[in-house]
Amino acid sequence: MIIDPKASSPKALVNPPSQTIILDTNIFSNMSSEKKGAPLISYLLELLKRGFNFAYSEITLYELLRGATVQKEEAMLKILNSHFKYFLKGDVIIAAARLDNIMKLEKIEINSVDHGDKFIASTAILTGSLILTANARDFPWPLFQHVENKHILYTDKNKATTCFMVSLMRPDYKLINLRFKERPK
Repeated sequence: MIIDPKASSPKALVNPPSQTIILDTNIFSNMSSEKKGAPLISYLLELLKRGFNFAYSEITLYELLRGATVQKEEAMLKILNSHFKYFLKGDVIIAAARLDNIMKLEKIEINSVDHGDKFIASTAILTGSLILTANARDFPWPLFQHVENKHILYTDKNKATTCFMVSLMRPDYKLINLRFKERPK
């Protein structure tokens, strides 16, 4: 079955060293922020110490570089080249379309979830990965479950302490596979 995480490439199944976390595009955007970057990077380092690996979906490359200046493009490519990249292959595109249909079965407003996030979600489903995002609404319950939330505190331009939350999400494979089987014939 295409939705099954075991359908990923054989490399992903050969003695995986640790759990992979796919970083949502907004994580990279926040990392490059002067104020939010340092506390977010501190949390990412904590995750590395706990044995997680990081990856990104190829759609993130497009989302980050779209409209970027040459300087920002070079900086983003430098950051992205240090992480493993999942490519947008046919199975990911098919799984994203199927995920869209499954969201309809769950009465999730499909237009509220960006296509890029559906590609990231499908990549996570196919590879057995977690997702780290600064916008958990893009990976809606009940198809995705919160593993943990982390409040990222930083000082804003008015010298006030501000907070945003990042969420580590896991696809609910049992529900996704159930809904996959229930799709209209």
